[in-house]
Amino acid sequence: VAEVYVATFNRAPDAAGLAYWVNDSGFTNIEDVASSFFDSAEAKAMYPDGTSSTQMVTTAYSNLFGREPDQGGLDYWVAELDSGNISQSLMLQALINGAQDNADGNDATMMANKTTVGIDFADAGLESVSDAISIMSGVTDDASTVTAALSSIAAQSVTDSTLPPIPQIPLAPAFHDDNDFIVTQDFDIFIA
Repeated sequence: VAEVYVATFNRAPDAAGLAYWVNDSGFTNIEDVASSFFDSAEAKAMYPDGTSSTQMVTTAYSNLFGREPDQGGLDYWVAELDSGNISQSLMLQALINGAQDNADGNDATMMANKTTVGIDFADAGLESVSDAISIMSGVTDDASTVTAALSSIAAQSVTDSTLPPIPQIPLAPAFHDDNDFIVTQDFDIFIA
Protein backbone atom coordinates (compact mmCIF):
# COMPACT_ATOMS: atom_id res chain seq x y z
CA VAL A 1 0.00 0.00 0.00
CA ALA A 2 2.92 2.35 0.68
CA GLU A 3 3.98 1.89 -2.94
CA VAL A 4 0.52 2.93 -4.12
CA TYR A 5 0.75 6.12 -2.03
CA VAL A 6 4.08 6.91 -3.69
CA ALA A 7 2.80 6.09 -7.17
CA THR A 8 -0.46 8.00 -6.84
CA PHE A 9 0.42 10.95 -4.62
CA ASN A 10 4.24 11.09 -4.60
CA ARG A 11 4.25 11.10 -0.83
CA ALA A 12 4.69 8.88 2.17
CA PRO A 13 1.51 7.39 3.59
CA ASP A 14 0.17 9.09 6.69
CA ALA A 15 -0.16 6.71 9.64
CA ALA A 16 -3.96 6.80 9.86
CA GLY A 17 -4.38 6.43 6.10
CA LEU A 18 -2.07 3.45 5.86
CA ALA A 19 -3.76 1.81 8.86
CA TYR A 20 -7.16 2.33 7.24
CA TRP A 21 -6.20 0.83 3.88
CA VAL A 22 -4.39 -2.12 5.44
CA ASN A 23 -6.73 -2.91 8.34
CA ASP A 24 -10.14 -1.30 7.91
CA SER A 25 -10.94 -0.68 4.24
CA GLY A 26 -12.38 -4.15 3.69
CA PHE A 27 -10.37 -4.59 0.50
CA THR A 28 -8.58 -7.90 0.14
CA ASN A 29 -6.31 -7.08 -2.79
CA ILE A 30 -4.04 -4.23 -3.74
CA GLU A 31 -5.79 -3.59 -7.06
CA ASP A 32 -9.00 -2.60 -5.24
CA VAL A 33 -7.05 -0.37 -2.87
CA ALA A 34 -5.24 1.32 -5.76
CA SER A 35 -8.51 1.81 -7.64
CA SER A 36 -10.14 3.35 -4.56
CA PHE A 37 -7.30 5.85 -4.23
CA PHE A 38 -8.58 7.50 -7.40
CA ASP A 39 -11.96 8.11 -5.74
CA SER A 40 -10.31 10.29 -3.07
CA ALA A 41 -10.42 14.09 -3.05
CA GLU A 42 -6.62 14.13 -3.05
CA ALA A 43 -6.44 12.09 -6.26
CA LYS A 44 -9.20 14.08 -7.92
CA ALA A 45 -7.27 17.27 -7.18
CA MET A 46 -4.07 15.78 -8.64
CA TYR A 47 -5.77 14.14 -11.61
CA PRO A 48 -8.78 16.31 -12.49
CA ASP A 49 -11.17 15.42 -15.28
CA GLY A 50 -9.43 16.03 -18.58
CA THR A 51 -6.01 14.84 -17.40
CA SER A 52 -4.51 13.20 -20.48
CA SER A 53 -3.13 9.69 -20.52
CA THR A 54 0.26 11.18 -21.37
CA GLN A 55 0.11 13.31 -18.23
CA MET A 56 -0.96 10.32 -16.13
CA VAL A 57 1.88 8.13 -17.38
CA THR A 58 4.45 10.91 -17.04
CA THR A 59 3.29 11.65 -13.49
CA ALA A 60 3.43 7.97 -12.55
CA TYR A 61 7.01 7.63 -13.82
CA SER A 62 8.03 10.80 -12.02
CA ASN A 63 6.37 9.76 -8.75
CA LEU A 64 7.73 6.23 -8.80
CA PHE A 65 11.09 6.56 -10.47
CA GLY A 66 11.99 10.25 -10.44
CA ARG A 67 12.36 10.37 -14.21
CA GLU A 68 10.54 10.86 -17.48
CA PRO A 69 9.18 7.73 -19.13
CA ASP A 70 11.17 6.23 -21.98
CA GLN A 71 9.37 6.74 -25.29
CA GLY A 72 8.47 3.06 -25.69
CA GLY A 73 6.96 2.91 -22.20
CA LEU A 74 5.08 6.16 -22.68
CA ASP A 75 3.64 5.05 -26.03
CA TYR A 76 2.62 1.64 -24.66
CA TRP A 77 0.90 2.91 -21.50
CA VAL A 78 -0.85 5.80 -23.27
CA ALA A 79 -2.23 3.37 -25.87
CA GLU A 80 -3.39 0.98 -23.13
CA LEU A 81 -5.09 3.75 -21.14
CA ASP A 82 -6.66 5.41 -24.17
CA SER A 83 -8.07 2.11 -25.47
CA GLY A 84 -9.56 1.27 -22.06
CA ASN A 85 -7.55 -1.97 -21.88
CA ILE A 86 -6.22 -0.94 -18.47
CA SER A 87 -7.18 1.47 -15.71
CA GLN A 88 -4.79 3.99 -14.25
CA SER A 89 -4.67 2.03 -10.98
CA LEU A 90 -3.72 -1.19 -12.78
CA MET A 91 -1.09 0.70 -14.78
CA LEU A 92 0.43 1.90 -11.50
CA GLN A 93 0.49 -1.65 -10.16
CA ALA A 94 2.16 -2.89 -13.35
CA LEU A 95 4.80 -0.15 -13.12
CA ILE A 96 5.44 -0.98 -9.45
CA ASN A 97 5.68 -4.71 -10.12
CA GLY A 98 7.82 -4.26 -13.22
CA ALA A 99 10.36 -1.83 -11.77
CA GLN A 100 13.92 -2.79 -12.71
CA ASP A 101 17.35 -1.25 -12.51
CA ASN A 102 18.63 -0.82 -16.07
CA ALA A 103 20.05 1.72 -18.51
CA ASP A 104 16.87 3.84 -18.26
CA GLY A 105 17.28 4.26 -14.51
CA ASN A 106 17.48 2.55 -11.15
CA ASP A 107 13.73 2.18 -10.94
CA ALA A 108 13.65 -0.81 -8.58
CA THR A 109 16.11 0.84 -6.20
CA MET A 110 14.21 4.13 -6.31
CA MET A 111 10.91 2.35 -5.60
CA ALA A 112 12.46 0.33 -2.75
CA ASN A 113 13.96 3.50 -1.23
CA LYS A 114 10.70 5.43 -1.42
CA THR A 115 8.80 2.48 0.05
CA THR A 116 11.25 2.18 2.96
CA VAL A 117 10.91 5.88 3.76
CA GLY A 118 7.13 5.79 3.34
CA ILE A 119 6.65 2.87 5.70
CA ASP A 120 8.97 4.43 8.27
CA PHE A 121 7.02 7.70 8.10
CA ALA A 122 3.73 5.90 8.79
CA ASP A 123 5.26 3.61 11.43
CA ALA A 124 6.48 6.73 13.25
CA GLY A 125 2.83 7.74 13.59
CA LEU A 126 3.23 10.87 11.48
CA GLU A 127 0.12 12.37 9.89
CA SER A 128 1.05 15.61 8.10
CA VAL A 129 0.46 15.33 4.35
CA SER A 130 2.77 18.27 3.68
CA ASP A 131 5.53 16.54 5.69
CA ALA A 132 4.81 13.30 3.80
CA ILE A 133 5.35 15.13 0.51
CA SER A 134 8.43 16.92 1.77
CA ILE A 135 10.14 13.82 3.15
CA MET A 136 9.62 11.96 -0.13
CA SER A 137 10.93 14.80 -2.29
CA GLY A 138 14.52 14.15 -1.23
CA VAL A 139 14.52 10.37 -1.75
CA THR A 140 16.42 9.08 -4.78
CA ASP A 141 18.13 5.82 -5.74
CA ASP A 142 21.09 6.88 -3.54
CA ALA A 143 21.13 5.12 -0.16
CA SER A 144 22.33 8.28 1.59
CA THR A 145 19.00 9.96 0.79
CA VAL A 146 17.19 7.18 2.62
CA THR A 147 19.48 7.59 5.63
CA ALA A 148 18.82 11.34 5.66
CA ALA A 149 15.06 10.86 5.35
CA LEU A 150 14.96 8.25 8.12
CA SER A 151 16.94 10.58 10.40
CA SER A 152 14.51 13.38 9.64
CA ILE A 153 11.55 11.13 10.39
CA ALA A 154 13.11 10.02 13.70
CA ALA A 155 13.68 13.63 14.72
CA GLN A 156 10.19 14.62 13.67
CA SER A 157 8.53 11.71 15.46
CA VAL A 158 10.27 12.73 18.70
CA THR A 159 8.99 16.28 18.24
CA ASP A 160 5.48 15.14 17.33
CA SER A 161 5.26 12.67 20.18
CA THR A 162 5.85 15.08 23.03
CA LEU A 163 3.46 14.54 25.87
CA PRO A 164 0.54 16.89 26.25
CA PRO A 165 0.75 19.31 29.15
CA ILE A 166 -0.31 18.02 32.52
CA PRO A 167 -3.64 19.55 33.45
CA GLN A 168 -3.62 22.04 36.28
CA ILE A 169 -5.86 21.02 39.14
CA PRO A 170 -6.90 23.74 41.55
CA LEU A 171 -6.10 22.82 45.13
CA ALA A 172 -7.81 23.77 48.31
CA PRO A 173 -5.94 26.18 50.57
CA ALA A 174 -2.99 24.35 52.09
CA PHE A 175 -0.19 24.66 54.61
CA HIS A 176 3.09 22.78 55.20
CA ASP A 177 3.38 20.68 58.30
CA ASP A 178 6.70 19.77 59.91
CA ASN A 179 7.12 16.62 57.78
CA ASP A 180 7.08 18.37 54.35
CA PHE A 181 3.52 17.40 53.65
CA ILE A 182 1.01 19.73 52.13
CA VAL A 183 -2.09 19.28 54.15
CA THR A 184 -5.38 20.24 52.63
CA GLN A 185 -8.90 19.74 53.61
CA ASP A 186 -9.42 16.92 51.07
CA PHE A 187 -6.07 15.16 50.53
CA ASP A 188 -2.41 15.17 51.36
CA ILE A 189 0.51 15.40 48.87
CA PHE A 190 4.08 14.45 49.74
CA ILE A 191 6.71 16.88 48.42
CA ALA A 192 9.82 15.00 47.31
